[in-house]
Amino acid sequence: MFAAYIRVSSRTQKSDSQRAEITKWFKGNGIDMKKVRWYEDKESGKSLARPAFDQLQADIFSGKIKTVVVWKLDRLARSLRQLLDTVDTLHSRQIGLRSLTEAIDTGTPG
Repeated sequence: MFAAYIRVSSRTQKSDSQRAEITKWFKGNGIDMKKVRWYEDKESGKSLARPAFDQLQADIFSGKIKTVVVWKLDRLARSLRQLLDTVDTLHSRQIGLRSLTEAIDTGTPG
């Protein structure tokens, strides 16, 4: 299962562009959209205590997720420490992380 995580900083902002870009990437890579679970938060990234992020973590820990896809790394974490902790968690569970705008893909050797 793929996880698509999107986040905007407030309830008044729209996540349409992130969703569209991630959907385009999935389809362009021949990934069946039935194998994608979406997680969306509409709040600040200052804290990792966000409802959809909490659900994503629960699904990661239960073994449901094999790859996490984000539009941009700052949607996942705001600080370098938060990001490194998240990447460490994913890596320790052999879960890939794909950031579309930074061209980061931890699921490949390159």
